[in-house]
Amino acid sequence: MNAQFNDTHNGFQYYPTPIDLATRVWKKLNDRHPSRVLEPSAGKGHLLKGMLNPRYDYRKDYFSNIDCCEIDVRHHADLRDLGVKIVGHDFLAMESGACYSAIVGNPPFHNGEKHVLKAWDLLWDGEVVMIVNAETVRNPLNAERRRLVSLIEEYGDVEYVQGAFEVEDAERKTPVDIAIVHLVKRAEVGSFVTMDLLRDMTRDTVDGEQLGSGYSVPHQLALPVSEIENRVSIFNAAVTSARDAIYAQAQASAYAGMLGDSMGARASGTADRDHAPTADYVRRALGSAYGDLKERGWASIVRSADVTSRLSSEALKRVEAEFKLISQLEFTVKNIYSFLIGVCEQQGRIQIDMLCDIFDRITRYHSDNTAYYRGWRSNDKHYRSIGRRIRYTRFVIPGFAVGRGARSPSWEMEQLLADFDKGFALLSGDAAPEVSLVSACNAHWAELKYGARIESSYFDLRFYPGIGTLHFFPRDKQLIDRLNRAVGRQRGWLPAENLKIESAGFWEQFDKAEKLDKEIRRAVAKRYRGCSDEPLRTLGNASWDGYERACAQVDEALQEVHEAHDIQVDFRVASEARKEGQLQAQTQAQTQLPLLIAA
Repeated sequence: MNAQFNDTHNGFQYYPTPIDLATRVWKKLNDRHPSRVLEPSAGKGHLLKGMLNPRYDYRKDYFSNIDCCEIDVRHHADLRDLGVKIVGHDFLAMESGACYSAIVGNPPFHNGEKHVLKAWDLLWDGEVVMIVNAETVRNPLNAERRRLVSLIEEYGDVEYVQGAFEVEDAERKTPVDIAIVHLVKRAEVGSFVTMDLLRDMTRDTVDGEQLGSGYSVPHQLALPVSEIENRVSIFNAAVTSARDAIYAQAQASAYAGMLGDSMGARASGTADRDHAPTADYVRRALGSAYGDLKERGWASIVRSADVTSRLSSEALKRVEAEFKLISQLEFTVKNIYSFLIGVCEQQGRIQIDMLCDIFDRITRYHSDNTAYYRGWRSNDKHYRSIGRRIRYTRFVIPGFAVGRGARSPSWEMEQLLADFDKGFALLSGDAAPEVSLVSACNAHWAELKYGARIESSYFDLRFYPGIGTLHFFPRDKQLIDRLNRAVGRQRGWLPAENLKIESAGFWEQFDKAEKLDKEIRRAVAKRYRGCSDEPLRTLGNASWDGYERACAQVDEALQEVHEAHDIQVDFRVASEARKEGQLQAQTQAQTQLPLLIAA
């Protein structure tokens, strides 16, 4: 594993920046307080820690103006702990960078010139400081290196450092000499106003109507077939339009400033002269517009049918909670596909999480929805886990009180029913239920409000609006059993499918959990003074005080009832039981051998 890890890092040319070199790099910046910085190959953040005047021991808010790219996803957690925003994986694939005032990095040595040139091309107005192999500058053997040398000669400087990665605190040492390249790029802000104002000195006959005659409402673009490419094309068109609008506004302000104050302003003693926009103003405006459009683009993907159709409402909430991280990535076809592939690759985890969400929603509020059994796994506290399973016959979910005058189900009710439709369709192997709970509820809402029992593919449903309870009657016990087993295995109450329990008693107590439920509850009540179901309600909340005591009490009650019904539960898997049997036989043979000799 370590060899594989090291090979991967060698492939990425991972050489963390020693702190002295990092500090030296940041001191190269003329602007000691850049408004927004991009680190294009951030690693674990070693270079970032060399920033000048670190406050409060690298508090997260110190790096709040830092964006970064990092191709090795194993480093992303370290970067997020620092408080930086990860906006992409492959810096060389980035398409927008006009919002940055500095790009500072330690790129891979084998293609450092590509990273420096990419940074230069992305910047609109700002500085580039990069660590590259000294030979990259000393021996310009290709066109890219020659272009880099030309840029250094015209726009910057270079400092050579020997032994920078051989110091004591270097995480990975190398004898390579390095060059710190510093480039300064200044936008031609004045170019906004360089046109010849005297070019057409004819009388102005253009009115507002004529000025607006060239504008029409944008039509839907003629876009590629792919929906993802459509969205990226629309996004790029929006970015271009926003950039043009910002440039145009900057030009308009500059020209207005040249004209001076209006007569009204001069007469009143006030000044309304517009000033020529600064590069920082334009950069901030571009960054704000770009960030807003990028968030809109990612929101459209996250909420698209292709994603939401695979997620329950709780799973979707988890995705939306992580949306801030997702929306920091560039809105490109590659990144969108990577996100969607990630959703697909995690389908197994997403599906089991969805089933666990459904299970918890059913068992959370009503202990009567649940039957109990002794779980297969014990924990470090040496008490056995208590397994729970949903009843086959009926379960009740509260919290939906409405008046008789309500014309339709509440949004919360529809969300719950939609989650059940998705989850039980998954358990049934269907793409979707033939008659969904949502459609049945809406089609028969009037009857449902007055106590009618309606049918859907997987459940009969009855609603009591006064107390707000939904009563579900499963139509197929096998689906409930599949849910119980899937969640039981996920939480360690049941053994994995590839493990065989030696004793039939374990599965007997699991199968009879609902049948023995009344006896089990009486046995629990004997062990608890107070509300008889308090230990059972506590089982669903591991963080509650008394959870361990509740597990022990319920386990004792289960053992008592099982013994009364002659159910002997053996928690060993078959291989363990056979091994123990072989050891017992071997011990018995060794004990008998001296007796045989004596005979």
